[in-house]
Amino acid sequence: LGQIQRDIFLLQDPIGETPRAVAATDRSLQFHSCHSPMREMEVLHDQLLALFARQPGLKPHDIVVMAPEIGKYAPFIDAVFDTAPEARRIPFSVSDRGARAENGVVDTFLGILEAAGSRFTASSVMSILESPALQRRFDLADSDLEIIRTWIEEAGIRWGVDAAQRNALGLPAFAQNSWRAGLDRLLLGYAAPARGEKLFQGILAYDKIEGSFAETLGHFVEFAEALFGTAGELQQPRPLLAWQETLRQIVLRFFSPDDEREPELRRLRHVVDSLGETAALSGFEEAVPLDVLLAHLEKALAETESGSGFLVGRVTFCALKPMRTVPFRVVCLVGMNDTAYPRHHRAPSFDLIARDPRPGDRSTRDDDRYLFLEALLSAREVFYLSYVGQSGRDNSPIPPSVLVSELLDYVEGSFAIPEGAPLVTRHRLQPFSPVYFHGDGELFSYSSENCAASEMAAAERNEPPPFISAPISEPEAVWGELDVAKLIRFFGHPAKFFIEQRLELRLPRMNGMLEDSEPLEIDSLAKYWLQQDLLTHALRGDSLAQLLPVLRATGEFPPGHAGDARLREMSETAAAFADLVRQNLAPGLDEPRELSLALDDFRLSARLDRLHGGRLVHYRLTIRKPKDLLTAWITHLIANTERATESILITADKEKRPVLESFATIAPPDAQKHLRHLLELYWRGLREPLRLFPRSSLAYAEQTLRPKGDRSALELAQAKWRRYPKDWEPDKGEDPEANDSHFRFVFRNVANPLDADFEEMAMSVFAPVLKAVRK
Repeated sequence: LGQIQRDIFLLQDPIGETPRAVAATDRSLQFHSCHSPMREMEVLHDQLLALFARQPGLKPHDIVVMAPEIGKYAPFIDAVFDTAPEARRIPFSVSDRGARAENGVVDTFLGILEAAGSRFTASSVMSILESPALQRRFDLADSDLEIIRTWIEEAGIRWGVDAAQRNALGLPAFAQNSWRAGLDRLLLGYAAPARGEKLFQGILAYDKIEGSFAETLGHFVEFAEALFGTAGELQQPRPLLAWQETLRQIVLRFFSPDDEREPELRRLRHVVDSLGETAALSGFEEAVPLDVLLAHLEKALAETESGSGFLVGRVTFCALKPMRTVPFRVVCLVGMNDTAYPRHHRAPSFDLIARDPRPGDRSTRDDDRYLFLEALLSAREVFYLSYVGQSGRDNSPIPPSVLVSELLDYVEGSFAIPEGAPLVTRHRLQPFSPVYFHGDGELFSYSSENCAASEMAAAERNEPPPFISAPISEPEAVWGELDVAKLIRFFGHPAKFFIEQRLELRLPRMNGMLEDSEPLEIDSLAKYWLQQDLLTHALRGDSLAQLLPVLRATGEFPPGHAGDARLREMSETAAAFADLVRQNLAPGLDEPRELSLALDDFRLSARLDRLHGGRLVHYRLTIRKPKDLLTAWITHLIANTERATESILITADKEKRPVLESFATIAPPDAQKHLRHLLELYWRGLREPLRLFPRSSLAYAEQTLRPKGDRSALELAQAKWRRYPKDWEPDKGEDPEANDSHFRFVFRNVANPLDADFEEMAMSVFAPVLKAVRK
């Protein structure tokens, strides 16, 4: 390093002369090629620990780490340096991340200004509300945000303040799925719940707000009204002095001063107050539009950086920019990639200087070259460079920055590099690669955690055990007392029942992204419940035409004619289906039958309330699912333990045409025998997860008893288990059964869940049902 700096000082070019010798232990100039920014930080951490070990007098404040894109590297810096164990912790600070990254108040303030004139999508408004400063001002907690998120989803809020705001954007003026429509539903639901059946001035109340949630709703509505009101105020251009007063009011409206936020607020107020000074100095009194003001504020806030994190007695991470290369004992440049440095500057189309360049014009690429030279000269003992030089996919080489390549060419042409000491250290993809923990070569690591991982990777690998390798303990006797709903729930999803009821575990539910556009098609789950609601009303004799405005007000349907056509289609289907159901219903509903059965060690209770003329009638306006079949079968068995009872199951095919299936009467002893068998499986399922996968098991049993085509029963079951259904299949749109989170959880590390036990279980449960059912 010293010889290179001397060559620069004396303007000497030693290329072509006799190469100068370099000691094998010389580590003053280092090049490190890695696979990713994360690996760059991991390698840097180990190399700095090595420098501290070799040079006891070296302190953290003697080291600066610069990157062309410090904002991109900041998360990786925190991930490596901030999580290191205490014994290997290196004190550090990150500077130059930008006003928005360093200051949450500034980021939120600019986000509020940027929202004016936007579509006000559900996700963008929620991102503003996630600001801790705003939450404090409107008395909201993190737990309240989950509640508010649920309200937004279920109230059908997608985008747009109201119909007028949408019209101002040059879009159709409809109110459905807007914030105003959703907030009206929330407020009306607290004031006057309607149970989803009545409209008040065209508004359908959202009925799930009560008790303590009212306070959260009030704070949320206050925030929303403040945000939308502010957006309306910002639409009108005004002079700088008027903007100054408007922005002061916005700061007061959305932020509460406190000890934690005061430094951030002070920085924001300073820039807002400077608008008056700018107006006075310029004498400019014309109206300024919001987009011009926003560009000025972003630039002004960037120029008034706090300087926090720079030269504070720790390793300094900062941007590669002028006046940052104060002499340090160790200077590190990371992220020196081909496309990152020198930086590419794209001049705007109205830049006349860029259109007609002349000698002496400023060049960003030349400035970056000078900064690199400045950094090289500022290093007193070590100059360290790293870049992403290898592909994480196929390990193919990736060229570094042209400046790094030129420096490498210069060093190779000027010095005799010792054999066995390559100029560029090429690192492995993973930090736990065994080469880092064997020998004293160029590759090493101080991480004991990665060392342990390396040993585990090199050790003999054993197949991980299944979640349940042996049945767990016998359940208490109270589990033998159950009602029919519990038994049906068990056979509807044995794995889920085992996890939630027996193990008392709840698998986490991942929240999806908020929808930011009006629905173009009805969600499948919402469509199902709407169909059942229409069917219920049709069977009661209600006018479906009067119900359609209520359904439209839910926000589940596409706006305009498309939604109206979909509603009419669903109502006609429900009416036709209700006609068939009525044909199988007696004029009056029979009195419910209460049953309590003692079957060996079990006591099974049931309330049969779907009796019509002595027959059990089950109906659902959807394609028959395994659970429908099992529900009808189990209740049929229970009813026949007391007296001979027929049962009917009415569902729909994929064209929404009714499908009627019936169960003949069963002798009481036979019904009790079937129930005992099901209860024995239930008891077994309390000790271990049964290999009963409803859709796959039913497909296996159906193909075994009623073969169709040339595929085997197991092939059909495996198709249900692994493959997405085709468009022509009844269960199209559903995920493969293997994707179910509960099945994945209990049968993980099981090579083939569809084994002989699966085949036996499928026939044991579904064969009696299929043999009893008649179409």
